[in-house]
Amino acid sequence: MKILIADDSISTRFLLENLVSEWGYEPVLAGDGEEAWNILQQEDGPRIALIDWMMPVLDGVEVCQRLKEVESQFTYIILVTSKRDKEDIITGLDAGADDFLSKPVQPDELRSRLSVGMRILGYQDALEESRNELSKQNDELKKMQTQLVHAGKMAGLGTLVAGVAHEINNPTNFTYVGAQNLLRKLKQFQEFLFELAGEDAEEEIKQAFTQRFDDLFSELDAISEGSQRIRGIVTNLRTFSRLDEAEQKQAALVEGIISTLKLVKPNYKQEVQFITHFNDDPVLECWPAQLNQVFMNIMINACQAIVAKQKKNNDGTPGTLTITTQQKGNELYIIFVDTGEGIDNEVKENIFEPFFTTKPVGLGTGLGLSVSFSVIQKHQGKIIVDSEKEVGTTMTIILPLHLTKQELK
Repeated sequence: MKILIADDSISTRFLLENLVSEWGYEPVLAGDGEEAWNILQQEDGPRIALIDWMMPVLDGVEVCQRLKEVESQFTYIILVTSKRDKEDIITGLDAGADDFLSKPVQPDELRSRLSVGMRILGYQDALEESRNELSKQNDELKKMQTQLVHAGKMAGLGTLVAGVAHEINNPTNFTYVGAQNLLRKLKQFQEFLFELAGEDAEEEIKQAFTQRFDDLFSELDAISEGSQRIRGIVTNLRTFSRLDEAEQKQAALVEGIISTLKLVKPNYKQEVQFITHFNDDPVLECWPAQLNQVFMNIMINACQAIVAKQKKNNDGTPGTLTITTQQKGNELYIIFVDTGEGIDNEVKENIFEPFFTTKPVGLGTGLGLSVSFSVIQKHQGKIIVDSEKEVGTTMTIILPLHLTKQELK
């Protein structure tokens, strides 16, 4: 571990250099604040800094303020000073110092404060590692969601989604549990530090230390919240894929519609207002995973039609996609109503044909509605399309409720 020793006194630098070298640290020397600042800006610069308060060019407080404004990584700063007034101590802490070391320097005290700094750096590095892991998982999840939302081919999608959900869930749980363990250890360290300070410590100093711990606790809360959000998304992915329900079984469909909607919504939350009316949710004999894929395809097409209309008319007003479930006799109606650009009569006659698409090259394969139509036929149901140009489209899925496994086969 490199330790910056910044002091305009040659004798003080010599003393501190010998001490930290004896304890196994690597000293890096600076004779004024400007030199110290330049060293701390290096990519592999020291993570702990012993900085004299009174130095030429830049004093120690000014170096702390600069680091607080622009630092890319956490540096533990110990101000070395003969100042002892509590106003001076508060000034240094507010500027960004993490600890103080009084002159003349006592070796035992220096070694103890360096040990505290090393522990703080360990906690900070663990936090940063958790944040990076969480960010990496978010990036992977966004990429996968984009692939899922815009994929035209739906064969094997359930297996793919379930596998991705499983792979994301494991590191997410690791991050969440790690954050909880880190929170417990950080609280223990906070208690230890206050016990070390003793009952006679100035109240202002206690408050300053509390503020710094609060910042670390806030970072941990963000990591925990982010992990929980990812776990929620993973749950939606699993519900959507329903790999354990890939075969025919009895199931209600609203849960699958909701999970599919949660996967589609983030990509269109600015352009589309989603409205749901789940009036009925009966159980029927079906292939739940395949129906979820149908729901996703219809939702994406509706959202794309709304966005296309907005771009065409240069209108930023959000459109609406309304999803309704309703039981009529022995049939379940699932109705999707959008306010998109609508479908021409000539196009409407061909939308269920394989490889037919009106989208630009690269935005659609023409298989989505064709596969959806086949899935609904497999359930002995039907899809009814009603559309008016520049008004919108209504797609109604009608599924029979009381068919047996044998009848569906």
